Amino acid sequence: MKVVSVNVGLPKQVSYGKRQVVTSIFKEPVEGRVKVTTLNLAGDAQADLSVHGGFDKAVYSYPEEHYKYWKEVYPTIVMPFGMFGENLTTQGLTEDMVNIGDQYQIGSTRLVVTQPRMPCYKLGLKFGHADIIKRFLQSERTGFYLAVLKEGDVGVGKTTLLRAFARAVGGDFERVEGTVDLMPGDLIYHTYVDADGKPRIEPGPLLRHGERLVTFFFNEINRARPQVQSLLLRAMAERTVSAFNRQYQFPCMTVFADRNRVEKEETFELASAARDRFMFELSMPTPTEPEVRRSLVFDPSFHDVDVLLERVGKGVLPWEQLNEVGAAIQRSVQASETLERYVMDLWDATVSPQRFGIRIEGVDMEKLVLAGASPRGMMSLMRAARVVAWLAGRTHLLPGDIYAVVPATLGHRVFFTPVYELRRAEISDALVAKILEKVPTPR
Repeated sequence: MKVVSVNVGLPKQVSYGKRQVVTSIFKEPVEGRVKVTTLNLAGDAQADLSVHGGFDKAVYSYPEEHYKYWKEVYPTIVMPFGMFGENLTTQGLTEDMVNIGDQYQIGSTRLVVTQPRMPCYKLGLKFGHADIIKRFLQSERTGFYLAVLKEGDVGVGKTTLLRAFARAVGGDFERVEGTVDLMPGDLIYHTYVDADGKPRIEPGPLLRHGERLVTFFFNEINRARPQVQSLLLRAMAERTVSAFNRQYQFPCMTVFADRNRVEKEETFELASAARDRFMFELSMPTPTEPEVRRSLVFDPSFHDVDVLLERVGKGVLPWEQLNEVGAAIQRSVQASETLERYVMDLWDATVSPQRFGIRIEGVDMEKLVLAGASPRGMMSLMRAARVVAWLAGRTHLLPGDIYAVVPATLGHRVFFTPVYELRRAEISDALVAKILEKVPTPR
């Protein structure tokens, strides 16, 4: 069993027919680890404790496997994870696999199955179809509630993957935790008093590795103040920082960052221009191959991160030559004029999707987009597509190469007007999918 998505939401007032109701069924996926208490998850709450919530129904779990069924029943409805109001979207844990009383360790929290879900009318409100209640029960795809036996954290995990990446690529790895009291200088140096009582200054995480710094992970970047974010963005763009009367170079540094999307207090969301500097925005889907899933559950080495990382070859790539290798790949792969026109149409569709007949249910397309993809975004798209072609052993691009990288390179670069920015998690993927569907593909 794996957690595919952790979803939270707070009560809000919405219109239902001719009256106003308060509901918490609108959940959104969040990144990073989330605190689980005996009553709910951090950033989550229930609006009607007579139906949901409380000690016996603190966490609602719904199988990811059921989403395909519901998308066939309601093909025009966008269904991001959390659509059914679940806190945990899981894989490999369907109703026929569990019994009341079964216990599960997820992250550092321990949960016990208490009862199946009996939906209230607000599920119909969410879907816009009153018949969903009857269909939901008849389908026997109801999900189930869990009580919290041991408080802790749940999450989908990223650090292990980055440590494996760093080990394979070679060079040095560094990780920084974003906090509200972190200052720009903390990335450059730190001061302390040594055993002899003398003050000392040592290089900070950005400088201590010198040119060997290859993998830099900024955990929960939106907890850090804008001044800290700006310093990191400069280091990303210029691969250099001035300190101690000299220039420090990071010629092969790759920056990874994640965001805390649960807490709203003492967080500083990245500005649009800052998000644009990241080449990709990626999710971490659960493996679908049976052998891989079986290994995750039954192979003890997957339960010990340090042992698992020992299985990754060290320095598989010559990290000192990564820039030269990348430049050679970009020069070796060409695009036809027809494909270039296709890419330009994709760019135009991010700016004015309505021109291409793109429609999303419940969205005024004329008021959706504040700014489309930037030139930097389109350059990133082409760079990524050329690598896909090169990995396939080709020196020319195909439409499939473009198609493969559009979601990761453009989804976070289309900026919505404020009224729709609040629904980014729901709308962004749907917009990218519609762009790929509606923009004519070269044949």
